[in-house]
Amino acid sequence: MLDDVSRFEIRAWVPGKGWTRLPARSKVRASGLEISLARVTRNGVERYRRVVALQ
Repeated sequence: MLDDVSRFEIRAWVPGKGWTRLPARSKVRASGLEISLARVTRNGVERYRRVVALQ
């Protein structure tokens, strides 16, 4: 587990709409996922982001 996480979000890339927060309803299937989080350290806020293509 990662300590001191202050924010966690997953969004879907929906063609024609862009990034959409989940859960979301769409007739078009998402083609990607974005996983992002922020954590507080003694050096300040660290942000992490990963985008995964869906097939």
